[in-house]
Amino acid sequence: MRVALPYYGKLIEPRHGLSHLFFIADIDLTTGKVTQMQLESKGRGFSPSFSGWLKSRSVSGVLSTDEPGHCLTGLEENGIWHRVVAGQEPEEQISDWLQSLDLPADRPDSIEANRACQSQKG
Repeated sequence: MRVALPYYGKLIEPRHGLSHLFFIADIDLTTGKVTQMQLESKGRGFSPSFSGWLKSRSVSGVLSTDEPGHCLTGLEENGIWHRVVAGQEPEEQISDWLQSLDLPADRPDSIEANRACQSQKG
């Protein structure tokens, strides 16, 4: 799954408007791992449309620390979702989002985490 995250966490930057720098991350939902992440610039302003720019990059969703309604218009029409997440760094934000999903508990990383917890208890 491909998601976009504003470079500074928020879709709206004070004094600048809509963010123009985004991390585009490919996430393997079976492992919960980021397989690729790159920094891209949308360009300043609203042209091309935010949702059109995301769609042209095959983005499924947007993760940000804010929820400015006026920027989210058009996302649903293009099949793109938005979630508010916690965290400062992209990895923290992705982790916060992944934890909110109901992913199978038998993912390899979950098995390793469970083993680590069990060995610390014993």
